[in-house]
Amino acid sequence: MRETMDCGVLLAPGHESAMGVWVAREQARLARVRLHLVPLRAPGSGPGGPDTHALAGLAVGLRRYDHCILPVAPASLAWTRMSLQQAGRALVTPLLLLVHDMTAPAIEDLLRLGAADFIAAPCCLESLRVRLVRLA
Repeated sequence: MRETMDCGVLLAPGHESAMGVWVAREQARLARVRLHLVPLRAPGSGPGGPDTHALAGLAVGLRRYDHCILPVAPASLAWTRMSLQQAGRALVTPLLLLVHDMTAPAIEDLLRLGAADFIAAPCCLESLRVRLVRLA
């Protein structure tokens, strides 16, 4: 195992600013994990809402990371479900969900759709690091 792991932090619609602040605040405290902000907004995002194909479109590029973190809350649940479904098997990078106020059935659904694991926010950074190590 490498000494430092690279983790993509996916900036899902509605979570961009909060995750940017989270990464800036927590990066120095997260030992052996480098966090990289990864925008998911695609140029095709239009009046119909955020592009649910953005995750699938980035699947190959996400292979450069050991794992990725995807924030999800009730407001972004539908987008996350559709995005995971669209990405399907093309998404090989392990995906850890950072869940905010989510129900167990919703989390189980996202795990069935391809997410590798989840952790509830706010999370203990040591627990997060352990989960990321196990995913890698």
